[in-house]
Amino acid sequence: MKPSIDREEMRGEATVEVMLLLPLLLLVLFMMCQQTLSAHASRSADLLAARAAEIVAQPGTYGGRDFIVAANAVEVMSKEIGAQLAAPPTISIHPRSVIVTIELTRPRVLPWTERVVARTIEKPLELFIPEDQR
Repeated sequence: MKPSIDREEMRGEATVEVMLLLPLLLLVLFMMCQQTLSAHASRSADLLAARAAEIVAQPGTYGGRDFIVAANAVEVMSKEIGAQLAAPPTISIHPRSVIVTIELTRPRVLPWTERVVARTIEKPLELFIPEDQR
């Protein structure tokens, strides 16, 4: 014989179960949103750093004017893609390469996540050799 279950004793059980699981479900939802924002910020920083390195690495661009052109291009492009620069781009030229570091701020859904994402790109300098010197 089965024990009888009183409906009065079971009343509200589903509500209690939902209330126990709701914080966990909200945490998972917020973590997914934060991961999406982080991936967008990381990809945006990669794109901006690659574009700045491409501008500076072109032949004959060793003057200060081209750094300004690259920095302006990064600022314009960051506004177009909806990214916010945390600091001006860091551009350094080495004998055979150019290194660009971009720092972007990203929105925080969860308070313990990082506020700034930084990406560094190294691109070899393009050397232009005229045809008669080859």
